[in-house]
Amino acid sequence: MNRLVSITALSLALSLPAVAGAAPNDLTRALRGDYAFSGDGSCLHSENGFVNFRANPAPSKPGLIRSFSVHGVRKFNGDGTGTVKGRAVEIGHNAFPANNTTGNTNFGPAFTNNFSAKFTYTVASDRSIHIVNEPLTHTQVEGPNIGQTGAWTGINIKGHVSQDFKTIVVATPGSVLETEYASEAAALNGGIPTNFRYCHRSRTLIRISDGDHEDRGRGQTHWPFSR
Repeated sequence: MNRLVSITALSLALSLPAVAGAAPNDLTRALRGDYAFSGDGSCLHSENGFVNFRANPAPSKPGLIRSFSVHGVRKFNGDGTGTVKGRAVEIGHNAFPANNTTGNTNFGPAFTNNFSAKFTYTVASDRSIHIVNEPLTHTQVEGPNIGQTGAWTGINIKGHVSQDFKTIVVATPGSVLETEYASEAAALNGGIPTNFRYCHRSRTLIRISDGDHEDRGRGQTHWPFSR
């Protein structure tokens, strides 16, 4: 009987995501599975870069603001690496006034991008999490430039993981300059930037799978947004 109790206690201990006082690398390994997320944010864009955190406009390259919502799935592999796929719905807010005499409102456009990236992550002993995304590639699937692609760098987020590892909340940690390139290859090989931005964003992630390859009734792990 005592042996059975000991085995049961050991099994329960091994099934817990982490224990109090665990080393940070143990908590990083404990974070594993597929997490559905949604959130929103907005970005100040400038094709000509920024000066003292303000857009540096130039002829034919005005600064503008874009607001957006996102949803998707972020997969944590349990070894400090992962992948993310999602969809962003964006609306442009041009800084210049409308020119109604020509029928051009100077606002917009509205468009939708599918995006994906690889990332690394660490979970500290206080359950704070830091996610560093590799170049995030995007393809426009709705709007005026369907098929247009690009890749953003510098999109990193921080937040906290719940005690039971079922929920994660993250946000942009500060004013970090993000840079866009025409492609992932250009981002990785010193290409010429096509756009710059400062953003604020927040995300709530909820675990939908424990990371097994099989779906055991705890949520679908395949990409749900194919067109």
